[in-house]
Amino acid sequence: MNRQPPRIGIPARIQHPVDDRQDRHSHAYHFLEQSLAHWVMSHGAMLFMIPSLCAECLSTGRVLDRFNYSESLDGLILQGGPDIAPELYGDAPRRPDWAGDIEHDTHQVRLFRQFLEARKPILGICRGAQLINVALGGTLYQDVTIELGRSEKHAQPKLGTVVHEVVWDAESSLGRLYPGQTKAVVVSVHHQAIKELGDGLSVEARSVKDGVIEAIRLRDGPYVVGLQWHPECHSGDPKLLDCNPILEDFLAAVKGLARVPISDIGSYIDHKKFSITVRGLTMNTPSAPAPLPQAKECCPTSTRKRIEFKDAVLVDVREQEDFEKLSLDVPDLLNIPMSEFEHRFNEIPRDREIVMVSADGHDSLRATYFLMREGYEDVLNMTDGIAKWVFRGFPVKGDPAQFKVAVNPEACCSST
Repeated sequence: MNRQPPRIGIPARIQHPVDDRQDRHSHAYHFLEQSLAHWVMSHGAMLFMIPSLCAECLSTGRVLDRFNYSESLDGLILQGGPDIAPELYGDAPRRPDWAGDIEHDTHQVRLFRQFLEARKPILGICRGAQLINVALGGTLYQDVTIELGRSEKHAQPKLGTVVHEVVWDAESSLGRLYPGQTKAVVVSVHHQAIKELGDGLSVEARSVKDGVIEAIRLRDGPYVVGLQWHPECHSGDPKLLDCNPILEDFLAAVKGLARVPISDIGSYIDHKKFSITVRGLTMNTPSAPAPLPQAKECCPTSTRKRIEFKDAVLVDVREQEDFEKLSLDVPDLLNIPMSEFEHRFNEIPRDREIVMVSADGHDSLRATYFLMREGYEDVLNMTDGIAKWVFRGFPVKGDPAQFKVAVNPEACCSST
């Protein structure tokens, strides 16, 4: 599979000119928040900054008519930023510094509608979630502390220094991404918040203490998700919610490959003596995914050659208890159990050849197809699994006599 990286548009933030300055601050600048850009790029996406427009451009509509970004890009991420103009949701600013930038906000609403009409996936972060709500007819609290009166702290001068808990329903989309978990700690930096929901939106998560809406999703339509928190600030902190599954879910929708739980992969492939037929799927995504090609496979003998000559990494998907009793004695071996695979597969490098391993080759085959759906290009399954490896007398750590799995006694196949 030789897929092009997904092309994601991110509307620019604006640094406005400063009055009475003659240096560079006398000009307007467009920019992206660095940690957001790096977070998205680290998952294999190509980013394109979409410039904002001046009032004259918006009044004529010529630039937008000429450049419909939704025709050239695969998805849209709405980044954080300053307040949204209350005029857009039928209100007046309660303070002058809450007036927002009506031209900039109007441009972003039009971009949102372009991508929505094109059924291209959209992810909104902080202000971006609020913009999604306003673009669909919803309203905002201009200040949660003043208007709610019972709010916990949601904002702070420095990004990342205030965190709080959010909660979601186990049956929600977040519940699907985080099975067995319904609560997490997130980074917060906002004083506006969603008040009345826009058309077609549902609440995905709320703040634990004050009930402020923290995540939204569009029902019965293309992929549209908004997060009130800042997922790009969570990397590397075990106390915070690992937001990589959310970004992976968005990028899966961009690729037209809706995330299929690892437990469901088996229902999409037929096992007949390791001859695999992949069925075409019809799924509730912006576009139906193309059928997967047959997975590549290799026997234990050719696996050893791949380790020696291609520096292959082996991934054992058995549970940790089984792995600790007996494992392959090879240089690069990861243990990511099937029970954890859906949420840990990003530990597997994308720039190395990968050989998936299980007791008899069945679970590893499902994991192989899962990785293929996630865009891994150089991944194979080891046929007959560890049982054949042990049968061939290849090196292991542990007592091979305790490994009792039926094996095909035929000689190993040749390299695939």
